[in-house]
Amino acid sequence: MAGGESWQQSEYTDFMSSSAPETSTTTESPSKHRAAGWREIVKEYQTPCLKRAFWQIGSSIGPYLGLWGVIYLTRGEAWWITAGLALLAGLFMVRVFIIFHDCGHGSFFKTKRANDILGFITGVLTF
Repeated sequence: MAGGESWQQSEYTDFMSSSAPETSTTTESPSKHRAAGWREIVKEYQTPCLKRAFWQIGSSIGPYLGLWGVIYLTRGEAWWITAGLALLAGLFMVRVFIIFHDCGHGSFFKTKRANDILGFITGVLTF
């Protein structure tokens, strides 16, 4: 290594100074084909579905609030019961946060107002 240069710096310098690989002259790159494939896969999930939305709300917020109720009731019992329930509630909190995140992007419901209302509620529950 020259002049106190670490091996990471040397590798980085070698990588950055190497010439770019030759590109083909075709108009379609392989990455465009992969992107088109992914677009087709996620197409079904790009439009809001009221049935799935209500299922996600019920299967996320319901258990989350229920667990907090049980945590409150077990606070005077063995600490490990409360701690275990808190870990489980933390997992449901991640699901509630995901709903909050999707509402922030306006992708959970079709209307902005519904996304804003649910986003506010889930935001209060997670922060």
